[in-house]
Amino acid sequence: MRLWCEVKTAMKRATLAVLAAGALVGCAGRQHGPARSLDEWTVGSPGGVVQVNVRLMDLGGTAGYTAGRRLYYRALHGPVEVLAWSPLGLTRDDEDFTQGLTFTDQRDRPVVETYTLPRGKRRDHSNRGTEHVLSFRTARGARLDLELRLFDDGFGFRYRFPETNARRHTITAETTGFRPPPGTAATLSPHDRPGGRAPSYENAWLVDVSAGTPSPAETGWSFPALFHTPDDRYLLITEAGLDGTYCGTHLGPLPHQRIYRIAFPNREEAPATSPANPSSSLPWATPWRVVIVGDSLATIVASSLVTDLAAPSIVADTSWILPGRASWSGWSDSASPRSYAKLAAYVDLAQTLGWEYSLVDAGWPTMQGGTWQDLLRHAASRKVGLLFWYDSGVAHGRTTIMREASSRQQELQRLAVAGARGIKVDLFGSDKQDVIKLYLDILGDAARRRLLVNFHGATLPRGWERTYPNLISMEAVRGAEHYRLDPTFASYAPSHHTVLPFTRNAIGPMDYTPVVFGHVGKSKRRTTYAHELALSVVFESGVQHFADAIEGYMNLPDEARSFLRTVPAAWDETHLLQGEPGRLVVIARRLGRAWYVAAINGEAKEKRVTVPLTFLENGVFDMVLLADGELDNAFGITKRQRGALDAQAVILRPNGGFAMRLAPIH
Repeated sequence: MRLWCEVKTAMKRATLAVLAAGALVGCAGRQHGPARSLDEWTVGSPGGVVQVNVRLMDLGGTAGYTAGRRLYYRALHGPVEVLAWSPLGLTRDDEDFTQGLTFTDQRDRPVVETYTLPRGKRRDHSNRGTEHVLSFRTARGARLDLELRLFDDGFGFRYRFPETNARRHTITAETTGFRPPPGTAATLSPHDRPGGRAPSYENAWLVDVSAGTPSPAETGWSFPALFHTPDDRYLLITEAGLDGTYCGTHLGPLPHQRIYRIAFPNREEAPATSPANPSSSLPWATPWRVVIVGDSLATIVASSLVTDLAAPSIVADTSWILPGRASWSGWSDSASPRSYAKLAAYVDLAQTLGWEYSLVDAGWPTMQGGTWQDLLRHAASRKVGLLFWYDSGVAHGRTTIMREASSRQQELQRLAVAGARGIKVDLFGSDKQDVIKLYLDILGDAARRRLLVNFHGATLPRGWERTYPNLISMEAVRGAEHYRLDPTFASYAPSHHTVLPFTRNAIGPMDYTPVVFGHVGKSKRRTTYAHELALSVVFESGVQHFADAIEGYMNLPDEARSFLRTVPAAWDETHLLQGEPGRLVVIARRLGRAWYVAAINGEAKEKRVTVPLTFLENGVFDMVLLADGELDNAFGITKRQRGALDAQAVILRPNGGFAMRLAPIH
């Protein structure tokens, strides 16, 4: 009862703030041209920080807008407009929900949720938001609900068809758009052209692009999309709550008048015979369109809005879902999965460094010198869990064990009985609806057998790790494997690393496979050893696959190996301390009472970073700092006691970094 009263009080305060802001919104709207309409709704987050204004109006004659009385929205953070009037609506094969709409009803309620995640930027989540459902009818009587949920760090909205109808309907187009203010800078990744295992969200990022710039790829821009407005507000746009009744979407290639519109998968994506547009019977809801908003990048990094908007967990008992670190032989020796002896050596490495897992990658069914069952027995004797690679079959149009339900279930049962801990499923290369359903079917089948899942050659996280907490990580990133695949990767990898915490890794777990001290292929690594060690903290993944060869870790100084023994793969708390995409990241994460702080320099010039330790609780902490040494492949190691009143200054070499552990003295 007390919690409900608190929420009602917060909603009343927010309503008063929103009503006051609504007048400002109306005035601002008149300044932009449209006439004031009675069909207008203004809603706000519990603290009144985020506000969304929705209108039915005609913006015909205004550049970028279509004539006719249509549904639009805009968003404010405090008094600042962060999204100008942006289009809403979608078209179904039997009905147009973009115009001719009549308002019928509004329903409001508080959103109060708590949930825990086995992995992530924090374990415990407590959501307080407001939900507002605006209901409309078309001229022919078809019903559409616009559902909005607002939180103090952003908002989400989706469309719902509330009627019941067993006939399958198809969305032919979605009009939804996002229009950042003039002068906004964007950090974006071009969406993949279909082919091979694409789209797999592995393109490089373009930093400080002027909002409205056409994509260099005719397929558009990928989620997430980061925007920095002239008023120093930041927006990260993505989607969440995607289920098997919809396809994955992205942003179109030509943001006319800065309006970025939702785009469906390319028809040429695999499977070639599958439709690109989503279909379902009714009732039916689209995924959430998500906008994380803050006055600093710290809000973007800390936000859990993507999982906040996802469906609750289907797994009642998550005690078996254990995050951890893994050894992996495939980066340094691609042929190693065919050798029992080599794989066993990586199992032994995991045991030596206290890591929980070892990945058995592509090629293991043809293993020589022993069987996969032998390897499982060896790993069990070392108390190391094994994860096994599989081909989804989608990208290359193959029928595989994982693609067919009956064979997949039999194989997962065989693995579970034998003692495997999880699977890595690769090579999807599609965001079509039937492929999205395949992802979720794999997760559900694996969860029933207590198996972890890691997707590679895959789509983005969309909050699935809340619904299926056995989803321990996803690739969807231009990761360390590109040292082998892209001869130019090393030249921009340091900058690339500093983009990911604000974009890809901000929305979910990211299997970059970091912390490599050696070299593979023709692309010679240019980061320092301290930079690489720092990635174990800067990047978040439920299973952190450390990719280097055995000697890469065993030849490290004792303090660096000790750091890799203790660094967690799941966190209780995360804070961005400093940073800017493409230039610098300084991040602090906590597990229990121990803090880990790490920094990476994305530029080829020396920098000085000062870290106030105000996040520490009362008491004294033992600090071990592994910073750049006099050479790129050396560490400068500092050990001393620190407290909350202290600050630590560190010099970062070009493309350098540092990793710090602060453990309380008991």
